[in-house]
Amino acid sequence: MRPTVSPFGQTLRRLRLGRGLTLAQLGAGDFTPAHLSELEHGKSAPSFSALRILAERLSVHPVVLLADSVRDEIAASEALLRDAAERVPTHRAQLISLANEVAALRRRAQAPVA
Repeated sequence: MRPTVSPFGQTLRRLRLGRGLTLAQLGAGDFTPAHLSELEHGKSAPSFSALRILAERLSVHPVVLLADSVRDEIAASEALLRDAAERVPTHRAQLISLANEVAALRRRAQAPVA
């Protein structure tokens, strides 16, 4: 069975490799290669401080590291609301309305991050 990789981990790895950095180079005394590997493989989540440091070392805004994760969560929420609307007809209109609001958030989250 292939391990699940988080969107954050995929983004972190893509940016690190794109800059030609090893795990040790990215960690540079603040993070062990093992810890960074755990982050890349979704086995742990970064603290706010770690997120800030990693983003700085990768020359990106911290939001760039989180954008794919946020988009995935929004899409999952939208799907759950639409499924619930089909299963609970008495609240169908409210659930569809919420799903539409979440869809609007998803569209905004898909906009490129500067």
